[in-house]
Amino acid sequence: MQRYLVLCMALLAQVSADDCPGGEACEEGNTCCKVPSDGYECCPMYQAECCEDHIHCCPEGTLCVVNESMCVNGTVSLPWVERVSAKQSIYPKSFRMISANAGDEDDNICPDKSHCPEEFSCLKATTGYGCCPVAHAVPCSDGKHCCPEGHQCNTDCSSCIKQTEPVVAVMCSDRESECPEGTTCCETPDGSWGCCPMPKAVCCEDKIHCCPEGSTCDIKQSKCISTTNKEMPMWAKFPARKRAEWETQNVAQVTTPIPDTTTSANRSPASLWEGTSPPFIRTGDVPCDESTACLDGTTCCKTQEGGWACCPLTQAVCCSDFVHCCPHGKKCNLAAQTCDDPSGFPSEPWLKKVPAMPREGKLLGDVTCDPTYMCPDNTTCCKTASGDWACCPLPEAVCCEDHEHCCPHGTTCDLAGLTCDGPSGSEPMVGKVQALTTLAPDHEEAATDQQGVQVDDMELPTKDDKDVPCDESTACLDGTTCCKTQEGGWACCPLTQAVCCSDFVHCCPHGKKCNLAAQTCDDPSGSPSEPWLKKVPAVPREGKLPGDVTCDPTYMCPDNTTCCKTASGDWACCPLPEAVCCEDHEHCCPHGSTCDLATLTCDGPSGPEPMVGKVPALTTKAPDHEEAPADHQGVQMDDMELPTEDDESDEDEELHRTQCDAHTSCPKDATCCFMKSTQKWGCCPLPQVSVTVMVSAEQLVLLRSVRFRFDYK
Repeated sequence: MQRYLVLCMALLAQVSADDCPGGEACEEGNTCCKVPSDGYECCPMYQAECCEDHIHCCPEGTLCVVNESMCVNGTVSLPWVERVSAKQSIYPKSFRMISANAGDEDDNICPDKSHCPEEFSCLKATTGYGCCPVAHAVPCSDGKHCCPEGHQCNTDCSSCIKQTEPVVAVMCSDRESECPEGTTCCETPDGSWGCCPMPKAVCCEDKIHCCPEGSTCDIKQSKCISTTNKEMPMWAKFPARKRAEWETQNVAQVTTPIPDTTTSANRSPASLWEGTSPPFIRTGDVPCDESTACLDGTTCCKTQEGGWACCPLTQAVCCSDFVHCCPHGKKCNLAAQTCDDPSGFPSEPWLKKVPAMPREGKLLGDVTCDPTYMCPDNTTCCKTASGDWACCPLPEAVCCEDHEHCCPHGTTCDLAGLTCDGPSGSEPMVGKVQALTTLAPDHEEAATDQQGVQVDDMELPTKDDKDVPCDESTACLDGTTCCKTQEGGWACCPLTQAVCCSDFVHCCPHGKKCNLAAQTCDDPSGSPSEPWLKKVPAVPREGKLPGDVTCDPTYMCPDNTTCCKTASGDWACCPLPEAVCCEDHEHCCPHGSTCDLATLTCDGPSGPEPMVGKVPALTTKAPDHEEAPADHQGVQMDDMELPTEDDESDEDEELHRTQCDAHTSCPKDATCCFMKSTQKWGCCPLPQVSVTVMVSAEQLVLLRSVRFRFDYK
């Protein structure tokens, strides 16, 4: 109830202003009156009464009498006045902030401990903090209005202007109308074109509003609904600009088709150095160009190939070797590989740059928390105590009220016992992990690890690469230091032998001391303090493929398979999604069927069919040997179980493997099947079949046993 009251207050505040909520504008001293088409008209009187016929209005303090066409109060009776058309603003309106309040537990908490609704953002107001009805916003100078991130307020704080001037216009489908760069063309009710003030927006069916990419329009509630059912305000469009004939020959433009009126499709991963998608990065990130950015507190530096890398220092000096960088005010000494101080202070070691990151996008299957944050596939977005996002490593999970733990779907959180209570009993709670930002990949071939780090052009960390191992499964790049995170994971400090600060977020150079209050690195000898550095996520030392099914922390199965226990208690993979694991621990059946062990068939609605044999599960164990050879996939082979003497009898069978092409083969008694979706070979664990569920032949390279076979009873 409190939230609806807050939203109503925001709406009333907008209507009383000269700028109407739909982006229209009325003359000063006029009143905005709503029309049935969700637009606004102007009544030429101050604080007027808008009549029910949606055509006329009456002066303040009177009532509309529709059947008499009069404005009446206790003393006078006046003719009503006809409304006039509102002016269309060329810029989207700014938002009126509302006062922060005590609020609920799920609300965003402002620095002064006041609360804003969770779909709002806390911004500095005239007194204290106010709530802006946009998830990521900037405050206007009057302390009363706000604009979306990437915009700035105009002089009277009534409109929002995009910070960067348009360089390339977005041409609408009629090839006569255009919108500024970073906006989306959407058709209006009269058949003309309007501009939605965000890229790749969803044009709503009412042809009046629009919503951010990845959300859906709820016309009845006037809300944008995200994939996680979070509600956001709808956006009003502003008119597109009609182009003159001579402009068509002189101005570059990008023609855009009519956007889909439903959720936009996910994009595929991009290469680290490619992509020109519009920016969608976190506030504070440092943009290098239109498509690349570095984290807050770092500096963009050019690479020898013409791309970008990030120096882990603010306003750093980029060295001419295109590899290293020095602190602000220092000078690169390439011969000594140091950063020299012109004033004569002792030199200090230079730093190595790290790859820059694309500015937009997410992996197929990732769970969108809001337009900026996401979680990996088969996880759930949960709010933290600070109002940020975290990822529960369970699909459709229950987010616990302590903002730290989560429970499986269908259970309840027992905060006192730190357990998840369900029909099958209690089990321990699960801790959440930090959410990812929506980085921007563009190409299907680019593989990405779970942290959103591009790995298709990078070698997985091994001891040969001099990377710093944090534990058996996680590593940091050479020249960095492993530091524990608050959740018990690992992050990388971009310094050698660094000091990890107790806030679990920052780090300092070797020999320095973390000053949490001043956010600096203090030298015990009395030398001047220097800013501390922010850690970056660690990378898995041998990750699993996106979509793989996790059996336990050590074993997994390929995508579209099912983990089943073997008779020995180990894991095996049934090459069917959501399969039924048979009681003999050797076979499995399709979802919705039952195992008939007497006849070795799967009984279902369509009749009996043969049982399917399981294959060994994959291991997620990290590589341990320096000289570990790698196969053509770059997968370390030394951790796989090599054949024992008992396996020698299988060598002849290995010679008779089913060959798919010159580079790919399947086990004996299996069938090669070409997977159109991936354009690769897969192995069907049945001899001479035409169609069934397949396991990728490339994924089978990862099996712990180099020599294996399918056993059928």
